[in-house]
Amino acid sequence: VPPQERVLIGLRCLWSLIEREVLCQEAQRLGLTVSEDELQKGWEAELELLRKRFTRDNGATVSEQELLDKAGATRQEAREDLRKALLVAKLEAHLLEKHNVTVTDEEVREFFEANKKIARRPDQCHIKQMFFRGDQGSAQREAAGKKAETAMKRIRAGETFEGVTRDMSEGLFKEEGGDFGLRPVAALPPFLAEPAYELEAGQVSGVIESDLGFHIIKLVEIAPGAEIPLEKVAPGIRKSLLAEKSARLAKELFREAAEKEGAVQVFLELEKTLAAYPELNLFEQEAAKE
Repeated sequence: VPPQERVLIGLRCLWSLIEREVLCQEAQRLGLTVSEDELQKGWEAELELLRKRFTRDNGATVSEQELLDKAGATRQEAREDLRKALLVAKLEAHLLEKHNVTVTDEEVREFFEANKKIARRPDQCHIKQMFFRGDQGSAQREAAGKKAETAMKRIRAGETFEGVTRDMSEGLFKEEGGDFGLRPVAALPPFLAEPAYELEAGQVSGVIESDLGFHIIKLVEIAPGAEIPLEKVAPGIRKSLLAEKSARLAKELFREAAEKEGAVQVFLELEKTLAAYPELNLFEQEAAKE
């Protein structure tokens, strides 16, 4: 990355941090707070969202500590960041109420018409999976393969897929019979999605080998994609447009504070870096970009 681009990226990150800090201070000035109960609920929701995003290909759940390691933060630091984000969200809601800002039905309709191509439900696939880990050396992989073959023999002998899964699987949703629920096909790894398309509803695949180990899947259904009607997506569009408006109000509030002489002080040693690029100015660059 060219040095000047690296500096610009750093300044944009710094700009975002300054904006958040100013907005948090304004929220506190207005008496807005985030209770411990609100923080805990937000923390649990954030963990659930991240676990879904970072679920391993074999379906194993990512732990809280693994997520923190990915973020390079301690639990205390991550929760403090979340508290600030929730506080800014409260301030944005306050600004919407103060300025009596809403989203009209016409605005929702115009957005829907302009974005019909993305208002489409993708193909979805409902499968159940049995998994046997085989990514830790040849001996372990060989044992996993034999275990998968044993499971396959039990199913062919008449035992239910769900029962064998509860008894033998090493994957996610074991106690639910390996039921992954209905998911977008694109969310499945190709080594599961491709065999699923070859099955009829209720059919069980053979043993599928991957870099992770061995899999056996049962197809429940494939739901073809379709256009989503306005009435179904309207609440989500309204929420998104309202979030845009609230964010715009917050940015205006931030600019008012940032433009006051001496209102914002940055305690980072940037002078030596910026000296090589005198044309770069934190506030002027970002204000122009926006």
